[in-house]
Amino acid sequence: MAIERVPIERACEILGLKSRTIQKMALRGEIPGAVKFGRRWTFNEERLRQFVRDKEGEQWHAGEKLRQECTGGMTFSTRKNRSRAKGRRTASTLTIRQLLKRGATNG
Repeated sequence: MAIERVPIERACEILGLKSRTIQKMALRGEIPGAVKFGRRWTFNEERLRQFVRDKEGEQWHAGEKLRQECTGGMTFSTRKNRSRAKGRRTASTLTIRQLLKRGATNG
C-alpha cells in the first residue's frame, strides 16, 4: 500500500486542532511524518493516526496513575499532612491580625 500524504486541512480533522497549532507542532518536530513542500505542510496519514493512538495511550496511563494516587492505591507516606504556615508570624499574617482587630473595635 502506498503512503498517502494528506494536506493540513485533513490533519486538522484527524487531530482536532487548528491549522496554526499543527504548523507550530510540525515545525518543532512534534508530529511524525510531517513534511513541508515549499510553503505547504503535508502529513503521512497513517503516522498521524498512530500519533493520535499513542497520545490516547499516554493519556490513559497518566489517568490511571493519577487515579491510583488520588485513591491512595500504591501510595505510601509516613509524613503527616500539616500546614507549614501554622504558627508562623509572617508580614501578611501580622497585617491580617491587625486588620481583624481594627474591624472588631470599629464594628
